Amino acid sequence: MNNGISFFFAGKYMNKAKVELLSSTVVTIFSIFGLIEAWGYSATSGFLPRIVLFIMLALSLIWIAQSLRSIFKLKNQEKTTDFEWRKFFLIVSSSSLFVLGISYLGVITSSAIFTPLLALGLGYRNVKNVIIAAVVFCTLIYVVFRVVLRIPLPPEAISVLLMG
Repeated sequence: MNNGISFFFAGKYMNKAKVELLSSTVVTIFSIFGLIEAWGYSATSGFLPRIVLFIMLALSLIWIAQSLRSIFKLKNQEKTTDFEWRKFFLIVSSSSLFVLGISYLGVITSSAIFTPLLALGLGYRNVKNVIIAAVVFCTLIYVVFRVVLRIPLPPEAISVLLMG
């Protein structure tokens, strides 16, 4: 590397900090688009997505700052093996579908579908643990927002179909 600056994609291997910079930038972009979309929701059903996306945006900006600091301060970063483009695109596309799914299916239904599918797609093979994690995640979402914070979640498509 010349003074810590080189081509972003240097051959077969990528610097760990550069991988994190790319990932954090993608998360930041999705956070911004998500915030713009959530701003159009009504006051009660838009509160939860705006808070979550604002926190996500803040954390991703911190992640970008840490990645940039690592790129410019450290010369001998730990190298990753091959950058796993399949997993990267799986995360980006499933995140997009998840956000879209929230609009049409609801938060809980989308979480119940996309959490285990993403975990299995990333290589987790213990189906029992994946299902347990998805159930715990969905339960936590419901308990935190409906019971503790008393914030109504957007209606679930399944409940609308079943109850009319």
